[in-house]
Amino acid sequence: MPSTPTITLRPFHESDTEFFAGMASDERVTRFIGDGQLWNQQTIQARIREALPQDPLHGVGASRWFLATEANAPVGIVVSTRKEGGVEIGYWVSPGHWGRGIAGAMVDCALATIPEVYGTRNLTPAWTRPMPPPRSCSPAVASS
Repeated sequence: MPSTPTITLRPFHESDTEFFAGMASDERVTRFIGDGQLWNQQTIQARIREALPQDPLHGVGASRWFLATEANAPVGIVVSTRKEGGVEIGYWVSPGHWGRGIAGAMVDCALATIPEVYGTRNLTPAWTRPMPPPRSCSPAVASS
């Protein structure tokens, strides 16, 4: 039986743009996001501009993006957004890493990390499937 991937989450940086843009312009990924359409460069850049500021986390709409890495290589993005009554979490996994348990490991890591970042344990999924209980992860979340 394959082992669970060890995932680390760290804040999204401008230097992660190329990795994110690759996923946002890949129909295998975007078919699961929003309206299912590919993102153009303008949309990609607008979303990245929204993701980079480190605005206060107490207001509705405040968000944080995290780069998910395995052995220091990017494998996906975790997105968190404060909503009324809690924090919504979602994820994008790079297609080259599908089928390896990366999504589950990313969610586990998000469930362990995001409550500390926002100061609340009220989390909601950005998808409709039930979330499993968290396993373990290696959070490397810094305030930068």
